[in-house]
Amino acid sequence: GSEMCKETGFNYIGVGLQILAWLLFFFGADSYAALVAGIVVVDIGMQCIQLSNQTSIFDICPSASNRVNTIFMTTYFTGGSLGTFLAGSCWQTWGWAGVAGIGTVLTLLSLLITICHKEQQHAYSLDIFSWKTQKEISNCFDFLHNYYIFVEYRFN
Repeated sequence: GSEMCKETGFNYIGVGLQILAWLLFFFGADSYAALVAGIVVVDIGMQCIQLSNQTSIFDICPSASNRVNTIFMTTYFTGGSLGTFLAGSCWQTWGWAGVAGIGTVLTLLSLLITICHKEQQHAYSLDIFSWKTQKEISNCFDFLHNYYIFVEYRFN
C-alpha cells in the first residue's frame, strides 16, 4: 500500500519532469541553454520513472527477478527503438515541433496509464474478493501495466 503510493508518486514526479523537458525543448528550440536544460531534466525524469517501475516489477515476483529484469530490459530497449522511429517520422513531417509533440503525447499517455493503474489498485483494495484472489489479479495487472509502461516511456 504505502510502497505503492511512493512508487506512483515517483512516477508522477518523473512524468512532470518529462513534460517540463518537452516544454523546454519546444519553446527553447533556438537556445542552447534550454536544450541542455531539457536534456538534463528529461534524463532525471526518466531515471525517476525507471527506478519507480523497476522497484514495482521486482516486487511482483522476487524469486524470478532475473526473468523479470530480462523482460524489463528487453521492453525498455524495444521501446527506445520504437521511440527513435516515431521521433524520426515526426521530424520528417513536422520538424522539431513534431518531435516535441510526440514526446509530450507519449508522456501524457504514460501519465494516463499511471493514473488508471492507481485507480485499479484502489479498486482491489476494497474487500470484494478474497486476499489471495486480489493478490493474483493485482500481480497480473501489475505485470501487464509495467510491461506496457516501459514500452510507452521509452518512446520518449
